[in-house]
Amino acid sequence: MSRVRQSTAAATPTSSRYGGGRGATATPAPSTIGRTSSGQGRLPDYEPPQFSLNPKAQRDLAALLQDPKLNQLDKHFNEAVEYVSTAATEINDRLRDNEHRLQSRKRSRQDDEGDDGGGVDDIEQTLNQLREKVDKMTERMDESMRKIVDGQQGIATIKQSIIQTAKSAREYASTQASTQHMRSQARPRRDSGSDEESGDEEYPEIQPTDPTTGTQAPQSAAELFKQKLDDSKTRYQSNSLYDRYATNEHYVNFRKLVHDARTGDEDVPMPDPEDWFPEGNVPAPGITHRGPVGGGGDQDSDDDIAVARVQISTKCPITLQQFKNPVTSKKCNHSFEKSAILELLSWGQGVRNDRAVQCPVGACKEMLTQHDLHSDPVLIRKIKRIQRAKELEEQQEEEEEDESGIRDGGTQRNATLIESGDEEDDDSTQIGRSTLFKTDNEDELYE
Repeated sequence: MSRVRQSTAAATPTSSRYGGGRGATATPAPSTIGRTSSGQGRLPDYEPPQFSLNPKAQRDLAALLQDPKLNQLDKHFNEAVEYVSTAATEINDRLRDNEHRLQSRKRSRQDDEGDDGGGVDDIEQTLNQLREKVDKMTERMDESMRKIVDGQQGIATIKQSIIQTAKSAREYASTQASTQHMRSQARPRRDSGSDEESGDEEYPEIQPTDPTTGTQAPQSAAELFKQKLDDSKTRYQSNSLYDRYATNEHYVNFRKLVHDARTGDEDVPMPDPEDWFPEGNVPAPGITHRGPVGGGGDQDSDDDIAVARVQISTKCPITLQQFKNPVTSKKCNHSFEKSAILELLSWGQGVRNDRAVQCPVGACKEMLTQHDLHSDPVLIRKIKRIQRAKELEEQQEEEEEDESGIRDGGTQRNATLIESGDEEDDDSTQIGRSTLFKTDNEDELYE
C-alpha cells in the first residue's frame, strides 16, 4: 500500500469574488492596486440625455425644493440679519452714550478756571477716534447686510430655477408623449382608410423627434438649471443698487435701526432711500478702468453689473460697435476692438510692430504700440456679462410687449379654425382630442 505524500507548502489563497474559501483573503495583483483606488475616485464622463426625464426623475427634480440644506441656509441668513442688525445698533448706541458723556466732561473742564485747555483737546481727540472707528465698523456691517440680502436672493433664485427646470422637463415629456400618441393614432387611420374612402385632403403625418438623431435632443436638466440660474443672477446684478437694497425689508430695517441708534431722541429725519446709493453716468466708449485712474481698483471684485455699467463701456471708441475681442492699453487702461486698433496701428508712424498712434479716446495723449496692448480676461468677462444683461432686458421688454398684445386680443390675429364639410374629417378631433389650428406657415400644426 502506497503512502500518500502531503505537501508542506502553504496553500495558495483563493479569490473571494465568488465566496470561495471561508476566511480566505485575496491579495490583488501589484498592477491593480493603484489603478483600482484611483479609478473609484474618478467620475465617469458626462453624457447628454437622449430621452426626456421619466416621471420618477421629474418627481426627484421637483423634490429638490424641499432639500433641508436650502432651508437650513435660509435660516442661517435670517439669523445673520438679526445678529448684524443688533451689533450695528449696539455700537452706535455706545457711540452716542460716549459722545454725551465726553461732551459733559468737556463742558465741565471748560468751566474749570484752572484748566489750560489740554484736557479738552484730549477729550476731543478721543471722541473723534471713537467716532471714526464706529463709522468704519458700521460701514462694514452695511456691506455685510447687503451680502446677506444677495445671499437670500440667491436662494430664491435657486428655488425658482428648480421650479422652472422641473416645469420644462414635464412640458417636454408631455409634448413627446402627446406627439407619440398622435402618431400612433394617425398610422391606423391611414392604413384602414385604404383607397376607397381616402378623400382629397389628408392631414400630414406629424413625425416625432427621434432623440437619437440629435435634431432636437432634450436639453439636459443640469444645463437648463445652470442657464436659468445664470440668467437670473445676471438680471439681479444688472439692477441698480437702489432696486436691490432700498426696497428690501431687511436692509431698510437695518438702516432705520442704525439711524435711530445714532440720533436717539433727536428729531433728525432719515435720509431718503434714493440718496443711499448715488448712481454714476454711462462711461464713454473705450473707458474700461474700474476704480481711480492710475490703478487701485479691485479687478477681482464681485461681478456687480450695476456698478460695472457706470465704470465700463462695452463699445469700441474706434468702431462704436459692441466689443467682440477687446484689448486694453497698459498705459491708459482704455480698451479697443483688437482688429480695429491693429488696423489703426498699421497706419501709424514707425516700422512694423513699433508703429505708434495716439490713443483714439478723446483727451488721451498716450502714444500706443502693439506691445502696449494686452487681453484682460477679467475685463472680458465683465463686458460679456454686461452685454448679456442688456440682451435679457431686451428679451424681457419683448415678452412684456407680447403679453400686452395677447391681453388686447392679439392671439387670434393669425389663427383660423380648419373646417371641412366631409364627415370623414371629423376624425381629426380624435387625434390627441384636440383642435387643430393653421398658422401662416402651412407646414406647422399646433394643438
